[in-house]
Amino acid sequence: MVQIYLLFTAYAALFAIHVIPAWGGQNEKRTGLLSRDITDAAKGLAILGIFLSHIATHVTVEPQAVYEKVISYGMSFLGTAGVGVFFALSGWGNVHALERCLSGKDRLAWLGRRLKKIYVTLVVNNAVVMAVLYLAYGERVSLRAAVVDILTLSVPFAATWYLKVQVLMYLFLLVSAPVSAYVAEFITKFVAGNAPGNIPGVAAGTVSKSASEDARQKRCQAAVVAVFCVGYIAAARGFGLPAHWWNMVLCFPLGILAAGYQEKMQKATSKKSALFLFLAAYLALYLLCILTGGMQAVVCTLLTASALCFFQAADASRKIFCIAGAYSFELYLVHIGLVDVAFSHGTPWGLSGMPHLVSRVRFLCTILWLALR
Repeated sequence: MVQIYLLFTAYAALFAIHVIPAWGGQNEKRTGLLSRDITDAAKGLAILGIFLSHIATHVTVEPQAVYEKVISYGMSFLGTAGVGVFFALSGWGNVHALERCLSGKDRLAWLGRRLKKIYVTLVVNNAVVMAVLYLAYGERVSLRAAVVDILTLSVPFAATWYLKVQVLMYLFLLVSAPVSAYVAEFITKFVAGNAPGNIPGVAAGTVSKSASEDARQKRCQAAVVAVFCVGYIAAARGFGLPAHWWNMVLCFPLGILAAGYQEKMQKATSKKSALFLFLAAYLALYLLCILTGGMQAVVCTLLTASALCFFQAADASRKIFCIAGAYSFELYLVHIGLVDVAFSHGTPWGLSGMPHLVSRVRFLCTILWLALR
């Protein structure tokens, strides 16, 4: 359990570095609701938690005391909690990005850019892990198998379940855009009594909307995506998929919903007491997730909601976390393969692994030297 204690202490220290500067009160020059600095710092803290949780899951020492079990499972659950933050911020950012797409062609281009980033990052991740396997352990991976794995998002060196679910969330968001526009227009016409009168134009994004109408459409879009996610959860559980395939997917429409309640969210997190309130809520829900095995989708979503509010209330953007957050997707993919390789093959820095490493590095340096002559 010594390793678990060290990981727990490390993450507690990182969390303190992020929070303590904001503990004395609110920042007079707030950076805005879930601004780029806040979200990057949140993703940076999340990816570090995921990294430590993956290391914790490889520690084979069985905890004995109750507090040891709580710490051990709490560390492993950091990964699930971090993924929830990723999904929520993905919903938040992408609903704003898709809002700027005024036509079906633009929306398809938006989806293409997202898929391009996934596949390019996946190729780089695969290349890094394959290079480590060859240089450190002398293992070769079939290039043909690697290409097939990448095309089908089935790379063994990455959490491809997350990639597949993320792509599914993109598709849900894409389909929900025109549907939610009609739903929002219906509500505007028959409930608010303030109809622009051009349903197809609003659906296509060619008619200007007021701020209230825009917020209403985002809330409708969150509801439509949530319905899709509930259907996915039911199907995933019916097919017997593990809990991590579905227990955090409602965090994606949660991020969209936050975009539809920006003013209320900013008001709720602006008071000095909000930082303590949402931290207490997060810790309580985190403990509840541990006690329930992290299996409850609703509880996990509430946990992520309290995390978003806490990050906004803290309004903190430490540079180290912002840098990690800016490259969180790349770090997320590549670290999983490297951690798995290190624990399944053993460290390459011992006497048995050193000849492989030295010979491969020497060969690589020779090739580079010849290429640069």
